[in-house]
Amino acid sequence: MRGLFAIALLAAAPAAPVLAQGLPAKVSVDAGLAPDRLARVDAAFRDAVADGKIGGAVVFVARGGRIVDFEAIGWLDAEKKIPMPKDAIFRIASMTKAVTTVAALFLTQLIPALDYDLHRRFRTLVYQSIVGGLP
Repeated sequence: MRGLFAIALLAAAPAAPVLAQGLPAKVSVDAGLAPDRLARVDAAFRDAVADGKIGGAVVFVARGGRIVDFEAIGWLDAEKKIPMPKDAIFRIASMTKAVTTVAALFLTQLIPALDYDLHRRFRTLVYQSIVGGLP
């Protein structure tokens, strides 16, 4: 499920200008993404809701400034049976590390020399663990 969240986060980040324009009425189907793969993403979130792992989610995928997949799945409030709206606002906590990691990986793709520089500057972090320190 963590991988799905990362995919959703990565897919939504470049689409921020699209969101600023308001919610679209139609979803573009000719953006060059495989419809069967998009259906698998929706199905994975539906399964997570059905299994009780999450209460609900909003799936948003954009490519080239066009919205390819935009669907609300599950419940905003499961006890009161309030369905998840597409414009739901989520409280995101403890996401600093994930967002920083995605940004660093994105930069290493843009600037190949940065990959070496990051490794050189943070090489001591490779040997650290959560419980212990440097060997």
